[in-house]
This record gives sequence, C-alpha cells and structure tokens, in this order.
Amino acid sequence: MFLMGIGGLFVLILIRESTRKPLLLIASSLGLAATIPLDHWLQHRDENLAKEYSGVIDPLLEEYSRQLGQYPKSLSELPAKPPTPKLFQYSSDGTNYQMRVSDPRSFIVWLRSNKNPIWQSGPGS
Repeated sequence: MFLMGIGGLFVLILIRESTRKPLLLIASSLGLAATIPLDHWLQHRDENLAKEYSGVIDPLLEEYSRQLGQYPKSLSELPAKPPTPKLFQYSSDGTNYQMRVSDPRSFIVWLRSNKNPIWQSGPGS
C-alpha cells in the first residue's frame, strides 16, 4: 500500500499542472466520501450501546428505589454500576428520572424516563 502511494505521487508529479489539480480534488473528495458511511455507522453503534445500557441499570434503579423510597440523584449512588457509555446521561430529582442519549455528530436526542420507558427521539438542544 505504501508503494502504491509513492507510485501515485510519482504519477501526479509527471502529470501536467493543469491536470493535477482536478485529480487531487477528485481523490480528496473520494476520501471524504469514504469516511461518511463509517462515521454514520459509528454514530449508530454508540447510540445503540448507550440505549442498551438502560436495560442494564433499570433493575439497579428499581432496587434502589424499593430500598430507599427514591431514585438516586446520580448513578454514582448505585452500589454496583457498570461503566457508563460515553453518550449516556442520567438525571433525577429523586421522584423521577430521565435518561438521555445525545451524540454531538447528530441533531437528535433520545429520551426515556421512569414514566415513559420507551426511547423517543426529538431535536437536540
């Protein structure tokens, strides 16, 4: 692969200046186009991991609520908590809680709560 890169560079050096710029533009556009599907896949993977995490901590939240009569204000209050995915956020006032999955690569925020246990999407804020 390294040799192909050097060979391609050598060919570009031999090509006239007037032809070289459009070829560089096309090559860079193709490189950018190849990264878009990868980023899209990574975004969905990260969102799905964060949403699946709610299934892991739901029983922990309910057990905490049964024992202490309220939900924890922070996940750090749970006695045993698996590592939190990077896109996952939790907030609680003690009576209710809300889970949020927000990816900076997207304009969509996913929300769910103890009152509405189904993930719903909405515009990001």
